[in-house]
Amino acid sequence: MTKAQKDGRLHRNFMGYTVQSTPDMVGLGMSSIGYIDDSFFQNISSVGDYSKTIAGGSLATYRGLRLKPDDLIRNYVIESLMCNFEVSFKAVSERFDIEYQSYFAEEHSRLSEFVDDELLFCHDNGMAVTPPGRTFVRNIAMTFDTYLPKDPKRSGPNFSRTI
Repeated sequence: MTKAQKDGRLHRNFMGYTVQSTPDMVGLGMSSIGYIDDSFFQNISSVGDYSKTIAGGSLATYRGLRLKPDDLIRNYVIESLMCNFEVSFKAVSERFDIEYQSYFAEEHSRLSEFVDDELLFCHDNGMAVTPPGRTFVRNIAMTFDTYLPKDPKRSGPNFSRTI
């Protein structure tokens, strides 16, 4: 994995890190999760219900979620940070037909604590996680996760929950 990271071949998905890009994954068995065509789906978790559904000749999928364009953009940025420790603003802009700096202006205003602590280096063309910042890459990446609560009353970093 270290060699793949150095070569820019490391990837990450909901299962963890991998050295192979896996655009589609089929989950087999109880409670398994799959990902196909920008959508997640999960199978039934209960032994009885799962067995009954399969025995009846049906698929055991009971819920799913189709990712929105914003989800895909944020996933790309988070994966770039966590796998390559850098993000090219131009690459994101070209891949998703957006203007990176304006799209993520709010997120970049929240990155200042990482820059001030020399965990992240931002420049005109992108940003890079510094060697000491690699320990905190999840915290840096969390800045781009729109589903995490943004509690304005909470002060200080949330490092202890991620390392």
